[in-house]
This record gives sequence, structure tokens and C-alpha cells, in this order.
Amino acid sequence: MPVMIMQHGIYPRPRGLARAISRFSSGKMSQEDLERVYERYTERFFKLLKGLGYDRFSDGMFRWDDIFNPLISGIGGVVVDGLRRFYDNNYFFRQPIVRGRISYDEPKISRMLVKSLSIARNLGIEPNRVSLSLAGPYTMATNALIETSDYNLESFMRDYAEKVIYSEIEGSLKEGVVNIDLHEPSIAVMGNAKLNTVREIYEEIARNFPKARIWAIMYFGYNREGVRMFREASTRLGNIGYVVDMVEAPESAWNELGELLGSGGIGIAIINSRTTKMERYRDIAPKLFKVLGRYESDLYLTHNASLEFLPEKIAVRKLRLLRRFAIKINRKVQKS
Repeated sequence: MPVMIMQHGIYPRPRGLARAISRFSSGKMSQEDLERVYERYTERFFKLLKGLGYDRFSDGMFRWDDIFNPLISGIGGVVVDGLRRFYDNNYFFRQPIVRGRISYDEPKISRMLVKSLSIARNLGIEPNRVSLSLAGPYTMATNALIETSDYNLESFMRDYAEKVIYSEIEGSLKEGVVNIDLHEPSIAVMGNAKLNTVREIYEEIARNFPKARIWAIMYFGYNREGVRMFREASTRLGNIGYVVDMVEAPESAWNELGELLGSGGIGIAIINSRTTKMERYRDIAPKLFKVLGRYESDLYLTHNASLEFLPEKIAVRKLRLLRRFAIKINRKVQKS
């Protein structure tokens, strides 16, 4: 089975789009003109990923300010107030403040995605290659400030999943989008205290939406227990996949990774989205070949975090580099 390549998350906002957004904010550009700019850069992004042969990807998420916004604006009971640092990055996001029981009237993000899907179809890209991206339940809960006594961490995770994530999956499936990317950096960063609840929530999502492929995108480190948890969930439910951040993982993690692979699909992150330094094939290939012989289901190579931490030209170079790695690996596998 050939190794595939995956892009996920937020792509760096191009300068031309950033200037257009600034002009719109200052009243110098109409909403209609701004929409045309969004469409132009979305089309350019899709052409890039299609041309590079990526098997699945986001829509670039150009309308997103960070992984939580604009989703927050559609959730009742949650407001945005102040900035918070995004883990150990020199990057800040507008923090969700939970002040009451949450509600969610319509699938805001999947409706936004419809505009991108129209562009994708015009380019011959099927919706099943495009992913819907959301903050995962654990990452949303651990990055929100819960001010109401209506919730603790676990009950908020469940309510967010059942009201927001379920609604968005339903909306996405209607449009032919089956890959649901739930970003979960908190699993690597925050430890293992709530992993049993996280596993239960993901399994409930997968059971309720058997036609969707539910992806847990883990990054900012390697968490063995998190990988083991999703391996077990993936083995039980074949529509759960997960991305493992192996960028700075120790040799021991590579040695055990082959034993921790499930059956629902896995993405192995070998490209670092937080540095402009380019990876070398000779450093990565020997580690990958330890894993390839042990896995028989969908296996993707990918980057760890969203590419938004990089200048756009570096992000393009990283995407091209990942493609070259996959080509070399597949050629060697075919010869062996």
C-alpha cells in the first residue's frame, strides 16, 4: 500500500489576502470584493495541493484567525475576551470564555466550507479529499476559561462534542466531506488526566457518524498514552484516524510506534511546522522504514502543527519537501 501525503489545518495567510482584510476592516473594500479575494486565494491554494498530488487537505482556513475563531462566534453561552498564548509558541489567540450552557443553532463552519467546495469541484477536486477542521473537545476545553458552574472540564467536553461537533459533521457529510480533523495539541501538552473521557467522546462520535472519518490531529509533542488510546479506539472503530507528532520524538518512540498503530488510518508527522529549517531525507527515512513494514491500512506523511507558524514561501517549500520524501519512500518500497 503506497504512503500518502496529508496537509491539515491553517495555511499561512497570503500578504495579498491580509491587505484585503485590512482594507475591508478600514472601510476601503466592500464585502463582495473581499469575497472575491478569498475565492482567488482559495483557488490558488487548491491548485497548489492538487498539483503536488496531496491526497487530502483542508481548504486553507483563510477565514480563520486561529483554531478557535470564528467558530466561537456561533456558540451561544461563549464569548471572546482577551488574548492567551497558544502553548509555548510566540502566538496568541482570542480566548473563549464560557459563561453559561452552550447552544449551537447552525453548522457555521461547514456552511463556510461550502464556498470552498464549490471552488474545489471546479478544479476537479472531490469533496472527500477536503477536510473540515475544528478544535477537538479536549483542546477546546483546556483552552477555554469556564466561568460557569454549569460545567466542569469533562461535562463541557461532552456538551461541546454533542452540540457543536455533531452539528458540523452532519453539515459536512451532506456536502460530501468525510474527513473531520479535530485538532488536539492539548493531548501532547496537558498530560493524560482526562484521556479516558477523551477516548469515550471520540468513540461516541465515530459510532454516531460511521460514514465520517474522525481524525485526531495531535501535535506539539509525542504522547505515548495518547497514541495508545487512539490505537485502541481505531482498532475498535475503523473510522477513527490520528496524527502522531514524531518531529522531535526519541528513538524509543519510533521503535514502539509500529506496535501502536491501529486500523483506521494514521498520519506520521515528520515535517516541523514551527521552524524554517528544512528536514533531510536521510535523517527520517530509516526511522520510517521501521514502521512501514508493520502497517497495512492508510498511512499518511504530514507536518505536525498548522503551517500558519511559517512564512508562506517556507510553507510551500515544506509541502514540496514532504511530497519528495513520499515519492522516494514509495519507490524504495516498490523495489523491495
